[in-house]
Amino acid sequence: VVSGASHAELDLATRQMKEAFSEVGAVATTETGRQLYSFLSTIPGNGAAAPRQHTVITNNAADLVPYFSPSLGDQEAQLLYHTRQGTLRKVSFAGSKPNKNTLVLGGSGSGKSFNVANVFEQACLSEDGPVLVIDVQGPEVSNYRVLADLFGGTYTALSATADISFNPFFPHEEIILRRGDGRAAVDEEKVSFLKQLVAVMAVPNLAEHSKKALIFDIARTVILQAYSGTKAKGRAPLLRDVVEQLQGYQASQPEYEPLARDMFLQLQAWTKDPIRSRLIDRPSTFSSNAKFQVFDFFGLEKDKDLATVLLL
Repeated sequence: VVSGASHAELDLATRQMKEAFSEVGAVATTETGRQLYSFLSTIPGNGAAAPRQHTVITNNAADLVPYFSPSLGDQEAQLLYHTRQGTLRKVSFAGSKPNKNTLVLGGSGSGKSFNVANVFEQACLSEDGPVLVIDVQGPEVSNYRVLADLFGGTYTALSATADISFNPFFPHEEIILRRGDGRAAVDEEKVSFLKQLVAVMAVPNLAEHSKKALIFDIARTVILQAYSGTKAKGRAPLLRDVVEQLQGYQASQPEYEPLARDMFLQLQAWTKDPIRSRLIDRPSTFSSNAKFQVFDFFGLEKDKDLATVLLL
C-alpha cells in the first residue's frame, strides 16, 4: 500500500515505488481513474479484469504471482522425488498411460530444470537409466552438465568439441544378416533408416515432395553401392561415398535422372560445409556406454537441417 499524509508525500512515495520496480527490470504504471477495478484486478485470479494491461519485463515475474500449487503427481509411484517446495511427487512412465509424453511448461526461474533434473536423478539412481538429454544451453550454463558429471556420464557440446563426429552409416558387419539357410542378406531395417536419413539431407522439402518413393529408391541404391565400394577398404561408408555414387548414378528410368542430380548437388553441399562435414562426414569418434548422456546443441540453432539429422 502506498500512502502519504499529503498529495506531495503520496506523489513521492509513488515515485519511489515505481523506481524500485524499475531497478529490478519491471514496469509499473499509475492509474488515476477506475480505482475500484484497478484494485480488484490485483486480487489473485482477477488479472483479466484489469482496465489496462501492461507487459511485465522481468525474469522474476513468476515470483510475484502464486500461479502453481504442489501436486502429488501420478497415482503409480515408479519414481519418487523432492520438489523445490520440499514435497514429494510421484511420477510413472508405465505402459498403462494412454500417452507417455510429458510436457513441462513454466516461466524463467519457475523450476522447470529443477523439476526435470530431479526426475533424471531418481531415474539413474532407482531405475539405472539410461537417460539421454538433448539440450540447447552451452557448456558455460548447462544445467545438466553437473548431473552428467555426478553420475559418471558424458556431456558433449556439439559445436564446441572439434574432435566429435557421428558417422550414421553402420559398419559392414552390422548391415549384413544371416538368413535361416545360412545365406547373407542386408538388414532391411537398418537400410530403411539410412535411406530415409539420406533422403532428408538430400531433399529439403521431402515431406511435401510428390516423388518420395523414387527418392527413397535412389537413396537405397546408392547406399548399397557405397557399402559395396567400401567393403575392400575395411571401413564403413561415409557420406562422401554416397555422394560419389550419386555422381555416377545410372538411371534406369528418365524420371530418376533429375531427382538423382538434385540429390547429388544437395549432398555434395553437406560434405563441403565445414561444420556439417565435421560432424557427420567422418568416422565416428564418439563412443560411450554411460547411462547418463547429454548432447548440447548450443550453436547449431541456425542450422535446423543439421540439428534434425543429428537428432535422427
